Amino acid sequence: MKLFFCILSFCLIFEVAFASTKIIIKDKNTKHTLSNVTVHFIALDGKSKDSVVVLRSNKSGELINPCKAKTLLFCRYIGYNEARDTLLGNEKEKIIYMSQTAIKTDEVIVTGQIVPGSSQQSVYDIKTINEAKIFEKASVNLRDLLMTEANMKISNDGILGSDISINGISGSNIKLLIDGVPVIGRLNGIIDISQINLNNIQKVEIVEGPMSSMFGTDALGGVINLITKDANCERFEFDAGSLIESVGTYNFDGALRYSVDNFNFMFNGGRNLFRGFDKVENKRNVQWNPKEQYFGDFQGSYTYNDMRIKYTSTYFNEFIWNKGALSAPYFESAIDDKYFTNRWSNSLFLNGKISKSMFYDVVTAYSWYERQRNTFYKDMVTLKETLINDPAQQDTSVFTNYMIRSTFSDDDLTSYLKYQAGFEVNNEIAKGKKILDEKKDLLDAAAFMSLSINPNSSVIIQPSVRFIYNSEYEAPIVPALNLKIAFDKDLIFRASYAKGFRAPSLRELYLLFVDINHNIQGNPDLRAEKSDSYNAGIILQSNNENYYAKIEPKIFYNKITDLITLANIDGSLYQNVNIGDYETAGGNITLQYMRRSISLTSTFSYTGRLNYAKNDSNVTNKYNFTPEVNLIADYLIDFIDAKISLFYKYSGKEPNFRLLNNEAVEFFIEDYSMMDLTLSKMIFDKFTIAAGVKNIFDVIDIQSTQASSSGVHGGATSFPVGWGRTFFVKLNWKVIE
Repeated sequence: MKLFFCILSFCLIFEVAFASTKIIIKDKNTKHTLSNVTVHFIALDGKSKDSVVVLRSNKSGELINPCKAKTLLFCRYIGYNEARDTLLGNEKEKIIYMSQTAIKTDEVIVTGQIVPGSSQQSVYDIKTINEAKIFEKASVNLRDLLMTEANMKISNDGILGSDISINGISGSNIKLLIDGVPVIGRLNGIIDISQINLNNIQKVEIVEGPMSSMFGTDALGGVINLITKDANCERFEFDAGSLIESVGTYNFDGALRYSVDNFNFMFNGGRNLFRGFDKVENKRNVQWNPKEQYFGDFQGSYTYNDMRIKYTSTYFNEFIWNKGALSAPYFESAIDDKYFTNRWSNSLFLNGKISKSMFYDVVTAYSWYERQRNTFYKDMVTLKETLINDPAQQDTSVFTNYMIRSTFSDDDLTSYLKYQAGFEVNNEIAKGKKILDEKKDLLDAAAFMSLSINPNSSVIIQPSVRFIYNSEYEAPIVPALNLKIAFDKDLIFRASYAKGFRAPSLRELYLLFVDINHNIQGNPDLRAEKSDSYNAGIILQSNNENYYAKIEPKIFYNKITDLITLANIDGSLYQNVNIGDYETAGGNITLQYMRRSISLTSTFSYTGRLNYAKNDSNVTNKYNFTPEVNLIADYLIDFIDAKISLFYKYSGKEPNFRLLNNEAVEFFIEDYSMMDLTLSKMIFDKFTIAAGVKNIFDVIDIQSTQASSSGVHGGATSFPVGWGRTFFVKLNWKVIE
């Protein structure tokens, strides 16, 4: 027994004598941990006073004091004041808080990163839109938010919804994620971004350019990753919000967060109502259909030491009423379509660290999507609705997706090497009467790896590669190479090359979509799209406590082989076909200036598109370029402590083409401008209000230069943009206990 106590005492003395202090570095205001902070350690033991050890904090903002005795440390991080502290050598843990000083600070980003860090440190060019900007724009959904963003184009359809293109690459090639989990429910190859609600979104991260090596199919043109708000709070939080817009929009939502010990919970939900719009008053079959949306979220998380497990469940329900025109000759009846969409997603996240530099991140998800269409005969005298007894007029399609993604990363393999390796499996199943054989499934599995090579503190070389198995298509190996050179903190160069791959979706392959306005047939003979992309850009900036200024020119080139597009096959029937090659090239330059009370960001873009079909002499094989100007201006009115924000975008004349009876027909969409103006202010420390006007120039639709009947809508020569000038008031109430 004496020997046991002697051994135990020796072990305790040994641990006290040789234990190292764990240091955690956090933002002083947000209390979020800061990764990749440079820390200088100077031993003060009298023997090695001049020795200096330089380390960086890891993914969790942590590092270990390499000195055993009294130590002086200096913490340096871009956009923050230098932090100094002294360690006595007997502390088990020490938290260092760093305060922001510069006018411009970079948010921590996670999309495509080996280790989360600031956007300036990332090898990728990533744009972020934070929660404050979402509120100032009074954005209800992702369509609202991106309408005036640079390098992005929104197209609208009353039934299929709103689509987005980035640098001339359409939405079928844009990967849409929520916390890294793919959003399902593509109609005609696109996700309706007006269904992506923003009330529970903390920020949006956008990567312009191919990310297929990291995120697989659908990521040829870029990635949009929505980061949800965390359930973590001090103890209790409640917030509620509402939006009223003069066009006939009435929205409300609320969220409750609660934390106890290591558990965090959040409940969130709301309702959005839009009454519809048409520029012709009292018209029954309106251009913008009325819709009603209900949504709800639950989040629960548990943290234990270096491990965190989180479960989220999200539900979305939408009803669209497509009212038909009154039928001749007596105009006492009509044919109406009603569309019901249900989306339910469940995700389980597990992440943590194995050692001071090794991390794991696992997410598994189950997503379910249902789209139901019912056609009714409506008697306008009695207002009675009768379901039409024709199977062709009724349809329900169900899509489910099972997904697992796991990554393992080491941010300190050597002093100049980091890596991330992982695998991802997606299995999508489609069921419905309008699906070929009433059931189809598509399996996509991949292994990927990314390596970050830092030969010195200024250069990052990051190659990555993805190996793909697809149950329908022979997928190529998808590599990418990214380069970042920081000549100094104010001059940064980025360049990249990437291959891309997109397998057609189940809807493009097998779904027959028919209603009053659409007759679209799937094509099981489609070939997969492949691409090569090149991007380069420079950031020249100046950042201090008085102002921030930046000039950022960028260029890009994309070539897609076997592009999939919608073609008129016969009469009103349309089908997805491979048309050949498609190229986009161009560039943009962003100018930004910020002071304490003013912020100006302006982007000029020039995007060229080369539309041509193989062996088609009707399409000129030359680039047609489209100019675009974007301006975001914020001004803080000191004497009333309010902010006025202006959002402006000019979209130039845009070239396009359609396939009509196997012949390519070119047309141009005319130019137009959009502008919003908002005044926002906090009241009584609990209320935040934003009020203003959207679409000041009252743009409703824009015209095509060619009067063609080749469109899906049968002869339409205009394209819907918005529902005209509207006025809004948005209110948010937040209580923290």
